[in-house]
Amino acid sequence: MLERVLILRSTGLVEGLPRDLVFGLAKILQLIHYSAGEVIFDEGDRSTSMYIIARGRVRVHRGQVTVALLAAGEIFGEMALASSAPRSASVSALEDCELLELHQDMFYEVMAHDPGIFRKVVQIIIDRIQQ
Repeated sequence: MLERVLILRSTGLVEGLPRDLVFGLAKILQLIHYSAGEVIFDEGDRSTSMYIIARGRVRVHRGQVTVALLAAGEIFGEMALASSAPRSASVSALEDCELLELHQDMFYEVMAHDPGIFRKVVQIIIDRIQQ
């Protein structure tokens, strides 16, 4: 649990949020393992979750074109928390990975307790678009 809280804090997603909310969020994150080369999701898939990389690295890509390389402490799939639109890119594990998954419906429950978290997700989305 403490490791999940530390990972959450490294993302900036929970900065300024009450401690109990951070721990509550850490509790609902699902730990998922992916092997090197495994596809996490494909462009066009229905989006329902955001992911935080706990260990390993992933490749964000459109076809063979690499959009980004992400490592531990980074977030991807964040647009799924704001919209259920199809995924705009594919993501594959570059090496064995451990990801923390946050489902959209669980995010909405957390947001009901502290809407500030939604502003943080929107800021992450804006930063990503600007990059």
